[in-house]
Amino acid sequence: MTDTFESTLGAFTRRVLSDLPPARPFDYLLLVGQTADNERSVLNRAARYSRDNRGGQWMNPHLLIVDGPTGFGFPGFPRWEANLRQQGVNPENIVRVSYSNPERGINTNTEMQAFLDYLLREVAPDGAMRLGIIAAPFHQPRAFVNFVSVALMSGTDSRMIDAFSVPGDPLPMDEVVAHSQGITRGMRADLVRTEAERIRAYTAKGDLLPIPEIIAYMDERDARNR
Repeated sequence: MTDTFESTLGAFTRRVLSDLPPARPFDYLLLVGQTADNERSVLNRAARYSRDNRGGQWMNPHLLIVDGPTGFGFPGFPRWEANLRQQGVNPENIVRVSYSNPERGINTNTEMQAFLDYLLREVAPDGAMRLGIIAAPFHQPRAFVNFVSVALMSGTDSRMIDAFSVPGDPLPMDEVVAHSQGITRGMRADLVRTEAERIRAYTAKGDLLPIPEIIAYMDERDARNR
């Protein structure tokens, strides 16, 4: 029998993977770090959005990339910057986000904290910031939960940050790849299950907000953006 958590997470995952963007363009896209096996999912999606012309208006968001250490699965900011420039992204829109503790490694939680610290330190919003969070699709639910949890648990006014889910481009699900600091290996189809297990474990530990609270945030966000 499916337990309540699995049922709630399943419904949430479907919503995250089909989240509608705001009517107005994103101010920032947060490019969530991936291994070399999965990076094209994020980079290609971000580049395509940057080149989009919706109703005669260029999207032109700033693309934020955490400059984390490269020994933990992430190929590094210089490589991602070069890829985006090759895909026609305006170099002025590619933003290096500093990472304060490279010797401790990097993970999804510390990366989201770095994104939030940058936004609160460098951006002086006079209204809500429209953010798009891009990760590989199998990683997208946890990345989105993690950012919203970090923001709300820090005491940040939820009305300051309108975060939307922008799943990266789909990649073959039967391909064996490295994930999670380059340590975990498996088919992407199997990583969907391990990501769900991590959401459950980190929620129980108190590192992530319960899924119903994330859904409530999305409901409030959508009401503001109608």
